[in-house]
Amino acid sequence: MHAWSEMRILMLHNRYLVPGGEEQATETDVAMLREHGHTVELLERDNREIERLGLARTAKNTLWASDSYHRIFDKLRGRDFDILHVQNFFPLWSPSVYHAAARAGVPVVQTLHNYRLLCVNSFLFREGRPCEECVGRMLPWPGVMHGCYRDSRAGSAVVAGMIGFHKMLGTWKKKVQVYVAVSEFAKEKYIAGGLPAEKIIVRPNFLHQSPSPGGGRGGYALYVGRLSPEKGIATMLEAWRAAENPLPLKIAGDGPLKEMVLEAARKSRYGAHDHGGIRCGYAGDCVEHRSACLHGSTRKDRVPFPARRCAVTSPQGGAMYPLSRRNALAACERPSGL
Repeated sequence: MHAWSEMRILMLHNRYLVPGGEEQATETDVAMLREHGHTVELLERDNREIERLGLARTAKNTLWASDSYHRIFDKLRGRDFDILHVQNFFPLWSPSVYHAAARAGVPVVQTLHNYRLLCVNSFLFREGRPCEECVGRMLPWPGVMHGCYRDSRAGSAVVAGMIGFHKMLGTWKKKVQVYVAVSEFAKEKYIAGGLPAEKIIVRPNFLHQSPSPGGGRGGYALYVGRLSPEKGIATMLEAWRAAENPLPLKIAGDGPLKEMVLEAARKSRYGAHDHGGIRCGYAGDCVEHRSACLHGSTRKDRVPFPARRCAVTSPQGGAMYPLSRRNALAACERPSGL
């Protein structure tokens, strides 16, 4: 193995149809590692492939993708890489890539961006509230009964089968050398779910070029992130609708609730403005000048907020924590609390 300054890393990521934080985190990891002297080759698969593959083949490959196994084994067996770093394997790479790395004698690092190894929908979130009903189960069958994956029991059965199958194979415990959790809370949940505590380290997400704190004189509140139910988007918009004299609200992101946000922006009498997908440079400029940041998660994540400006969270935000004395923190369970 090479010195730390010369590590050769093969990184894998499965891109979503709607790009989000995982894509940004992957790009940031690649940039940071290269900047510090490491060689990184990023291989990506894209969920747009599913239309060509068909649902039946995609379901089979979710459990074990033979094409991914052989592709990664062929890539690693030449001893050209020191580490396989997996960002997201679901669904096209599949956990078969861990077994390919083990056969090639290459250690694996897996970043835990979500709760995919524990939860059918990966969010620990169901019907508008946190849910941990499947944590610790060999087979997460409640997620199948509730149709947690895209409101489909058939799709949920495929994902639950993948989780349970690889638990039985020992994939999660034996084929990954290091897991990278993005928070202490996520680490605790994965330990409760059965991963060895000694294999999990915590490294929060970060910005490669962190915005300066700024003076907060922009006079607006800012939300940057995925537009999806578990982020508390509806609560945030309702709070701005009900407020008498709210700060203007800037929203940068994309996701399944985009139309809801666009409609709110069109009404804009309460100052909501949609700024489209997350663009790192633009978001950094917004962060530097905003008066408040919104961490609108309805999950009990503990996520440190950057750049020392007011953080407002709803409704499970009591789990957040400020980075400095300049951070104010408001935990809001109802729109009126914001």
